[in-house]
Amino acid sequence: MNVNLSDFNSSSSSIHPVQVTIGILSRKREKLFLRQSHMPRRTKLPYCVFQIEKQKLMESGCFVNGNLTIDCEIQTLIQKAPVKLTGQLSTVADFHEKTCGNSDRLVVAKLEELFENMKFSDITINVRGRQFQAHKNILAARSPFFAAMFEHPTKENLTNQIDVDDVEPAVFHEILRFIYTGRLSESIMEEMPFEILRMADKYLLDELKMECEIQLIHRMSAENCVELLLFTEENHPAFHLKKYAVEFFRNYSSEVMASGDWEKAEQDDPVQCLSLVKELVK
Repeated sequence: MNVNLSDFNSSSSSIHPVQVTIGILSRKREKLFLRQSHMPRRTKLPYCVFQIEKQKLMESGCFVNGNLTIDCEIQTLIQKAPVKLTGQLSTVADFHEKTCGNSDRLVVAKLEELFENMKFSDITINVRGRQFQAHKNILAARSPFFAAMFEHPTKENLTNQIDVDDVEPAVFHEILRFIYTGRLSESIMEEMPFEILRMADKYLLDELKMECEIQLIHRMSAENCVELLLFTEENHPAFHLKKYAVEFFRNYSSEVMASGDWEKAEQDDPVQCLSLVKELVK
């Protein structure tokens, strides 16, 4: 059985991020098969938010006189106030939270052009041997991390050189693109969500961090589940998402344990994998 969000909403797409909590009520009005889905902005509808095998549903005892009662709660995540930033480019922070007018589109286009050519750049960022040009005022306007760096006579501020060695150049390039344009391609988010999230957390890019979290939950897969369960340390910004991986594992354990990531984890650390399975089946 599938339940689509369009069954509850007539719009063709979600304007804001949406959280859907859905379950089936038993004869005693208890919520069974509880699921939670997170949908990023502009998710095309219909979108499946609940799926269950027919056999499992038939054996649950949820049918009352041949009918099912579905309990569904839909929450829309709306930023109540725009981020207050200093500098002339403060409008960049919320341009994608509203419908763009002509002037907004012009700002976006100019920032994209500036990102591509880096004209008048005044700082160089060295990322594991690859150099990126950037503008201090834009970095400071978009990231409190860089704002603090440039407000004081730090080595980076005085030399106009920043050394970064904790991320791959390809990932940093996408972070820099987001800082300038407020945009990140869906394919990149799917390809490297954990690294993007880690850098968004480091540079205090709260909106990007929230988007990463929504994507990880919304697009939970066997591979993401394994990484969240086995390789996410307590100090990792995705650590608090483990509860969603636990739920996914309990519902789709056969798919997770059949994945290449799980097989590799079993070979590298079989004791940890066995301990995890024992903990999850309690």
